[in-house]
Amino acid sequence: MQALIFGCGPAVRHIAAALVEQRQRVTVLDEHRNCPRVDGSYLNAAVVPSSGALIDDMRRCDVDHTDILLALSSNDNRNAMAAQIADRIYNVPKVICHVADASKYMAYKDMGLKVVSSTQVLSEDILEDIRDLR
Repeated sequence: MQALIFGCGPAVRHIAAALVEQRQRVTVLDEHRNCPRVDGSYLNAAVVPSSGALIDDMRRCDVDHTDILLALSSNDNRNAMAAQIADRIYNVPKVICHVADASKYMAYKDMGLKVVSSTQVLSEDILEDIRDLR
């Protein structure tokens, strides 16, 4: 399997490491030059610095041979754009888009994207714990 991960935050380090451990080919595309070092540890995956032209960057990362694209950057709009390009132009079989802004969750989901939201998951967990206190 070949995975392309858009973004380079703390979650990417864990996900990329797990995929590499499973002997998957992983490429990380990020705009930050210090991406190979996330949270002080080395990211053991191919890292491609972004030029700012998303579709060109994705081509440089061989997106047309990618099995899974994870859009996990800190920019919800760029995540949605990367996910749509991968899904609709390159027909990547599995595309997952992260959104931090819970208000965008349903909008992106209604666009047909597989969407995950750490904000929504965290909020639901906290509210469930509060309900359990009653």
